Amino acid sequence: MSKINDGGEAFGHGQGDWHFPGLSKRQWYAGMAMQGFMSNSHITREGFGKYFGGDSLTYKKEMTEYFFSLADAMLSYEQNGSRHRGNMA
Repeated sequence: MSKINDGGEAFGHGQGDWHFPGLSKRQWYAGMAMQGFMSNSHITREGFGKYFGGDSLTYKKEMTEYFFSLADAMLSYEQNGSRHRGNMA
């Protein structure tokens, strides 16, 4: 099994012998995706439920996978860029 690219530290801090790693970029991006999703008052569990599982635990797992898939896409874009970068309007 290959190691998941976590993008490195997002907010590590410390000095000298002290270092606190903080979140990885992958965790930060997934959290920001979740925050954006949850801030939309038009999206509710009932409204979004048709796209994700029916029970609460399944729904939460599927949403978590979705947010991390967005984070993985952002990390991939950072690493590889886009073929269409010059064509963006």
